[in-house]
Amino acid sequence: MLILQVPSSRRIFSIDYSKNEIEAIKTVPGQPEERKKLLAGPKGMAVCTWDDGQCFDSDVPNLRILSKASAPKPKAKAKGKGKAKGKAKGKAKAKAKLGEESSEEESDSPEVVEAEGEEAPEKEVVQKKPAGAEGHKSKYACPYYKKNHSVGIRRKFGDCKQVFSFGGMSYKKRLSKEVLKEFGVDCAKKLDAGQSEATVKEWVCKAIGD
Repeated sequence: MLILQVPSSRRIFSIDYSKNEIEAIKTVPGQPEERKKLLAGPKGMAVCTWDDGQCFDSDVPNLRILSKASAPKPKAKAKGKGKAKGKAKGKAKAKAKLGEESSEEESDSPEVVEAEGEEAPEKEVVQKKPAGAEGHKSKYACPYYKKNHSVGIRRKFGDCKQVFSFGGMSYKKRLSKEVLKEFGVDCAKKLDAGQSEATVKEWVCKAIGD
């Protein structure tokens, strides 16, 4: 469902509520439509940043963004449970007859990122990707620190030091862990695009209301 929000000369701004994540849409005649996910803003209203670096202040309350992000998704019913159990029993009997010993496959070691002077962030399991399917790799890591309810931005190159962090316990009631992580991902994208660390730090602090 698209709702027209701000007409401005040659530009038209609208909001798309039809997806799980609410998006802002910028339409300019003769140019491709631009969509950006709305994030919680510092003034109680959701915001986003367009590709040209301009910040868009919407009329969507932060509470609506956060409530939609935390809404439980319907669980899909598992099909063919009975068949799966039957096959598992058949395989177990065959292995017993042949005298084979079952062995457990070693799982990939989770990547743990630690920053100096702060608690180690939560472990994140890195899943293997098929050959030739590697995506964009950021030059910056953005770990979440549960103890401080904050996100750090750390270089993956050179001295591998943390350049800045944002958030804190004072934001816990209005900014969830997921929202802080989203801001961290946006910071990494801006840094990869060539923006300076000082500029990105200033942007994220302003966006969360520091």
